[in-house]
Amino acid sequence: MGVPQNGDDLEFTSGQASTYLNNDIQGLVVTSLTFGNADYTINGNSITFLPGDLGNCGIDNTTGDGRTITINCDLNFPQGGYSDCGSGDGNSLLGDNTIYLHLFGNINIGGNLHFYDGSTGNSPYNASDFNDGHTEVSGIISGTGDVIVANDDYCVITFDGPYGNTFNGTMRISYEFNFGYGNDYVYFNKASGLAAPHNVQVNTEAVLELLHSDQIADSATVYLYSGKLLLNGFNETVNNLVLTNQLGIFSPFHGAIIDTGTGTLSLNNGISAMLGMNLQPVIMGKLNLINFEPIEVTGTANPTLEISATIEGNGFEKLGNGLLVLGAANTFFGDVEITAGTVQPTTTTAFGQAGPSYGVELNGGNLQMQGLAIGNEPLYVLSSASTLIANDQCSWAGPVSLSADLNVLPQDTTSSGKTMNFTGP
Repeated sequence: MGVPQNGDDLEFTSGQASTYLNNDIQGLVVTSLTFGNADYTINGNSITFLPGDLGNCGIDNTTGDGRTITINCDLNFPQGGYSDCGSGDGNSLLGDNTIYLHLFGNINIGGNLHFYDGSTGNSPYNASDFNDGHTEVSGIISGTGDVIVANDDYCVITFDGPYGNTFNGTMRISYEFNFGYGNDYVYFNKASGLAAPHNVQVNTEAVLELLHSDQIADSATVYLYSGKLLLNGFNETVNNLVLTNQLGIFSPFHGAIIDTGTGTLSLNNGISAMLGMNLQPVIMGKLNLINFEPIEVTGTANPTLEISATIEGNGFEKLGNGLLVLGAANTFFGDVEITAGTVQPTTTTAFGQAGPSYGVELNGGNLQMQGLAIGNEPLYVLSSASTLIANDQCSWAGPVSLSADLNVLPQDTTSSGKTMNFTGP
C-alpha cells in the first residue's frame, strides 16, 4: 500500500495482510477513504479531509457484503464532506448483506457534513448502493455547518455516544427514495448532551426517532416537511414546531406526523402549520404548552391541523385561516383564544380544565361543534366577527359573557328538531 501522502485517495481493499491499522502520521490530509470487501479498524492520529479534483471528500464504504468498518481516530472536515455507507455487491432481499460503519472519534466540521446510508442506488457519491448501510456516529460533532442525513430502505443512522454534539448548524434529515422494501431510521440516542444542538429539519417521508430523552435543544425550531417525529415514550422540549406539507415520491401522501407515545413533547413558543394539498398533520401522544402559546394554521385547500394528543400545561391562541381539531381529554389550565380561523373540539373536555377566570374566548375566529355537550366552561364573546357553529344537538352549560354580539349558527343536519342550548348563567 505504501506510506500515505497528503492529498491521497486511500483505498483499503480485501486481501491485505492486516486490516487493523494505526495512523501514526501526524497532520495527515486525504481526499477520501475507500473500503473494499473486508472488515477494517483504524486507530491513531486524526485524519483531515480536503476536496480533490472532483470537489468531494469523505468516506466511501459502499463495496461488499456483511462487513464492518470502525474508525476510532478523530476526523476533520474543514470544508465539509461526506460519509457514504451502503453496497452495490448484493441484494438486501437475499440475506444479511448489511454494511456497518462505526465512527467513534470526534468530528470537527467547517462546512456541511453529509451522512448517506444507501440501499437503492441513489447515493450522490456512489450510484451502485443496493445493500443496507448502518452508520453509528458516537463522537462529538463540533464546528460550524449543517449535518445532513439521507437514508434509503433498510438503512439506519444513529447519533449516540456519551457526550453531546456542539456543532453550530441545522440537523437536516432527508429520505431519498422509498421503494417499499423495508423500514429505515434515524435515531437520536446521546447518553448526555444533545444530538441536535440547534434546529432540526425532517423532510418529506423521513423519520426521526428518539431513543433517549432531551436530544434536541430547548431553543430549537423543529421543521417537519411531511416527515415523522417519534418520541417512543421519551420526553423532549423544543422552542416551537413548524409544519409544512410536501408531496412524497413513492410512499402514501401524508402530512407531518408527531407521536410521543407515553412521552411528552413540551413547547416554549407554539406551533405554526403552513399547509396545502389536503395533507393533514397529526400530533399524537402528549403535548405540554409551557407558556400561553400561539397555534397558527394557515394555507389553502382546507388547511387542517389535528391535535389528538392530550394537551397539558397552559392555554393557547388560535391564529390563521385554517382549522384546528382538538381530539383529546385535555388537562391544561388556561384560555383558548380563537382569534382567526376555526377551532373544532371533538370531545367535551377538549378545552381543558374549566374556569373560573379563563375559558374559551371568541375573538374573531369561529367555534364549530358537532353533537357536543360542553360542561362548566366559561365562554367569552369578545368580537362580533366570531360565529359559534353548532351541528346537531349541542349545549353549553358554562357562563356566557358578552362583550360583543354572539352569532350562533345552529345546523340541524337531520331535520329532527335538534338545537343549540345555553344553560349557564
